Amino acid sequence: MIFVKKKKFIMALLITSNTAIVSTFAYDPYVLPMPTTDETIIIFYRHGETETNAKKLVCGGGRGNDGVTDLSLNEKGRKQAEDLGDRFSVVVKSALARDISPEVISPIFYASHLKRVKETAQIVQKKIAQVTGLRATFLIEDEDLREKDSGIIEGLPNTIKKEYHHADGASSDAWETSNAYWDKSAIPGEETPNELLKRTLGATNKIVQANKWKIVFIATSGKLMRRFAAHAMDMTKLPCPVENGTAFFARYNHETKKYTFLKAASLSNKAEYERSYREEGMPEIASIIN
Repeated sequence: MIFVKKKKFIMALLITSNTAIVSTFAYDPYVLPMPTTDETIIIFYRHGETETNAKKLVCGGGRGNDGVTDLSLNEKGRKQAEDLGDRFSVVVKSALARDISPEVISPIFYASHLKRVKETAQIVQKKIAQVTGLRATFLIEDEDLREKDSGIIEGLPNTIKKEYHHADGASSDAWETSNAYWDKSAIPGEETPNELLKRTLGATNKIVQANKWKIVFIATSGKLMRRFAAHAMDMTKLPCPVENGTAFFARYNHETKKYTFLKAASLSNKAEYERSYREEGMPEIASIIN
């Protein structure tokens, strides 16, 4: 494996084809959506679990409180990354079996600089390389695809958010249910949702421009995925929280210069989790593991 470090890049795997988008992913997780010549398909996937996640602590971009939450995966998180890599390997292999050219598979992967994200990406990268027979793969990092910066509450119990309020008395997490708070922050040092989206799109726009007619796998974090999904679906609130190992599928059209949300896939495939997504207006969720 070859690792390339740049300040302005994150993690993703690229796959290309002139086949039309496959709309049955939610019912057949073995099928990858394929881009047309004017599109790029982006697959965001959330990192595996860390001890910070397990203890229900605020886990952000690693910039607050001296980066106390920038941890590697725990045992459960590594298993989730392995499962995710196995499923992606299956769908890539299945795509190649459908007479799709091997040139569809790119050796480039993207990820944020955070330890939990890089470790997840490296596991996925290795799994796919083993299945596809890629002799050399590249991992490119981009700090702009890190998790939402949490300010002074980084690493503290999630319940501490209740102690902070906006000027109008709304709770600090009001941004999750109303876009009226997407330019505001109630916590010192915390990034606003629109600041998060701006840097996310700055990174993804560079990636899609460099990868027209490809599929790009991006390893990242939960709040970033939710803010991106809300943007792609023109929602006025965030979709529900995503579990570790969840994947989001989106399409970028190079003519219209717009993102469209396609599908969501859950490692656990819990009925309650899927129902909550449908109630939020999200497309159907598919299991990406057996």
